[in-house]
Amino acid sequence: YNEMSAGKIENALIAENQSKTGSAIYVKDTANKNSTKITNTTITKNEDSTSTSSPVSASKTTNVIEIVNSIIAGNTRNQAITASGVTVSYSLIGDDSKGRFYISKSNVQNTSISMDSIFKDVMNKNYQLKAGSFAVNKGNNSYVTRQEDLIGNDRIYKGTVDLGAY
Repeated sequence: YNEMSAGKIENALIAENQSKTGSAIYVKDTANKNSTKITNTTITKNEDSTSTSSPVSASKTTNVIEIVNSIIAGNTRNQAITASGVTVSYSLIGDDSKGRFYISKSNVQNTSISMDSIFKDVMNKNYQLKAGSFAVNKGNNSYVTRQEDLIGNDRIYKGTVDLGAY
């Protein structure tokens, strides 16, 4: 939850939370026009109990939410993001109810992408990228500010940053 201040989420795993509004991230701003930046973050398996919410939600958004090099997939609501003022780039956004995934707001139209094809072991809560995952080497290196990922591996490996926290 972030209210009336600038926020930064980087190199993070946000998983298995429950809420009525914004199970993973909720941004509220009345007039300050602050921004929240989400970079190299994996947001998965979060549950919203209302039909109008999503894992990334915002109200009174005079602010901007920027999502870069991230994965938002496998959450309980049809929409991954319910907020205005959101920009998404170099990110994998999942709409699991329809079997579609989007990258940088463009429909990839690839139904062969699934949670099990992205992550190593979803059943055992291992959200590291699987070898050959669609999210490998799909990021933008210019947004990388840390040398290591969430578990200490090189953030940039084989020339291009991966999407998500690992």
